Amino acid sequence: MKRNLLSAFITLSSILFITSCGDSYSPITLVSLDEKTIITNNDTIKLTKFTEGEEFNIKGGNGKYIIDIIEKENKDVITYNYNGEKLTITPAKEGSSYLQISDSEDNSSRIVVEVQNKNRKYIVTEVNTDIIGGELTQNQINEISDNMLANSIVKSGGKFEFTYISKEFNNGNVSIWPTESDDCISGIFNQSNSFDDDLKIPTTEFKIMLPSNNSFQEIELNLYEQSEENKYILSQDVTDIYKGQYSNLEKATIKYILIIPSDSNKETNDK
Repeated sequence: MKRNLLSAFITLSSILFITSCGDSYSPITLVSLDEKTIITNNDTIKLTKFTEGEEFNIKGGNGKYIIDIIEKENKDVITYNYNGEKLTITPAKEGSSYLQISDSEDNSSRIVVEVQNKNRKYIVTEVNTDIIGGELTQNQINEISDNMLANSIVKSGGKFEFTYISKEFNNGNVSIWPTESDDCISGIFNQSNSFDDDLKIPTTEFKIMLPSNNSFQEIELNLYEQSEENKYILSQDVTDIYKGQYSNLEKATIKYILIIPSDSNKETNDK
């Protein structure tokens, strides 16, 4: 009798083991090639348009993977390639889509993939003036500085955002918030890279066109990084605006001291 009970227990245990094999696999995840990033079910991958995308290894499941884009309306937002070892996800156009990875044991994970244009976001923490003119009186310097600060396009707490729309990353749309509470002003920009001979550092030149009284106002700004990490200066030469009134003025520059907001990051801004 004991032998029959033991046999029945072994048989039942074997059946339970066999029927539960499908649940014994670890969840399907994506792991970056450097193994620093793990993407699990319902996580989001953010890609920048006009870049080569990102590569992952697939982990978990039974290793027999089926991959598909399940967002019917946005199937052309991304493309992918899986060679049996590595999954490459490539951005195609702006939008979001869903990538589903499943196996023959009904294990699956759904990954959200968002494709955005590259952008640079900056918050203005200070606005300073730099005035050069050896023959200027102190009162004149103070007058010029006050006027420059009053007429600066952005005050402390304001923001700049540059959104790139070409694969060369040299032009696009600009949004400017003059103060923290103001509505944004929208325009367009062109960008070029140069080198500041005086400061001995590379700079980024922005030529911005903003709407103004049925025409456009052109503003030139130079961006360069400070020695302190994550801080930048955006300078605007306004000498021509004040030279007519102050003949001894040699150079007048507005300097916007910038930081990258917490919802952005240096890597995104600098790509």
